[in-house]
Amino acid sequence: MRLDRWIDPAGRGYYSGDVHIHAGGCSHYSLPTEGVTPETMIRHVRGEGIWVSSVLTWGPCYYYQTQFFTGRSVSPPATLEFPSHQEAQGVTWEPQPTAHDDQSVLRYDVEISGFPSSHSGHLILLGLTDQDYPGAKILEDWPSWNLPIHRWARAQGALTGFAHCGSGMGTASRELPNFDIPPFSAMGSNELIVDVPHEAVDFVAGAEFGIAAEMNTWYHLLNIGYRTMMVDETDFPCISDERPGMGRTYVSLPLPPKGDRALEAWLDGLRTRASYFGDGRSHAFDLALDGDQAREQRRTEPGRVHVTATVAALLPERRPEPTIAGFDYDLAPEELTVPNTRPNEWGFWEPSTWHLEWARIGDSRSVSLEVVVNGHPVASTDLVADGTEQDVAFDIELERSSWIALRVLPSMHTQPVFVEVGDRPVRASRRSAQGLHDCVDKLWEVKNGFIRAAERDEARAAYDHAKTVYAARRDESEVE
Repeated sequence: MRLDRWIDPAGRGYYSGDVHIHAGGCSHYSLPTEGVTPETMIRHVRGEGIWVSSVLTWGPCYYYQTQFFTGRSVSPPATLEFPSHQEAQGVTWEPQPTAHDDQSVLRYDVEISGFPSSHSGHLILLGLTDQDYPGAKILEDWPSWNLPIHRWARAQGALTGFAHCGSGMGTASRELPNFDIPPFSAMGSNELIVDVPHEAVDFVAGAEFGIAAEMNTWYHLLNIGYRTMMVDETDFPCISDERPGMGRTYVSLPLPPKGDRALEAWLDGLRTRASYFGDGRSHAFDLALDGDQAREQRRTEPGRVHVTATVAALLPERRPEPTIAGFDYDLAPEELTVPNTRPNEWGFWEPSTWHLEWARIGDSRSVSLEVVVNGHPVASTDLVADGTEQDVAFDIELERSSWIALRVLPSMHTQPVFVEVGDRPVRASRRSAQGLHDCVDKLWEVKNGFIRAAERDEARAAYDHAKTVYAARRDESEVE
């Protein structure tokens, strides 16, 4: 069977990654506390054409899966784990190597889930050189809040962030941005609002829950000048057991990420170069402001900015017929009571609410591509989602230091480009700063009881520092 690509991001120098999959725990594993080997995981990844995937060891399988940690990327052969079982079943199929095998790599790292600090949010630690926290002999010895873990991982050069960022972060509002205080009631990006002012966290990861729940805090952090990134993930096979790559991130790189340093090369690009994330059904290449693709830019004074990019999206010509009784396309995905056939074992509805079909305009084959400045759309165009690459251009007025991005919600979003005007830092919303300040108090109220007594004073001081920083940025902000 020969498969044809409708689009080839790697041909444009953009390489895909899924920062969050598992080889143990949850679905698909006959013995979840052990799971499967790299030789099995690589078949999932190659089947989705993903260049870089992070296989994260976590609580239920931690003691078994740690043996596969090497501190480097690997591209194992797709051999069978139990060939004798296949033989006993009369199966003669044997995996065969291909010329494309080195285009998919795995790197084993850690998710802080099932650890003492999990209440504060599940951390993703990427690019570790040492996976054992100092002095911890068992999982219960790890810290009971996240900031010390961020600092330990980042001291190794690792990139750290929060998984399934929208879990427990949703409110009654579906607006983006909005100023509701989240309940901080689950495993999402809870302590993010404390750790970012300490310059100790790099990203949030989503593509599983409602858009406002996942992206609202991120927008507010960007509005007051923080460079926190967002990436998409799958959490295969836990939040979804369909496949890896349901949420993925594309990073611009000068060379393909191959070899034992593939993840490090991909992460370096994520830090500094153009990237976008989403469901893989829409793409944005070469976002530029006045021809400049840099993520950090300067202007001497306010004025007009010319925004360009090459974009593409693919929808079937007609909206698919619903296969579930009571399914209503007119509702937002997070409002559906039956978004799909069943909830998975964790109680989450599958699949992700990130899907280009939700962006379809009426019964047309078009979707809306928006230019976003400081969290608000300022220009848009209808994009025909027929799979062709299309050049787009917008002229926008920039009144102050700002961040700019492109999006097709809920399918694709670029990393922001930050433009500082007249050497002023980005301070685009006083309300964003005040809202984050107030969220810290709510988070302490909800979570402090889960922090060990011996660690609580240090945590309280860290929370207070975050409030002080937000108050200062509030006072520096130029607009309400």
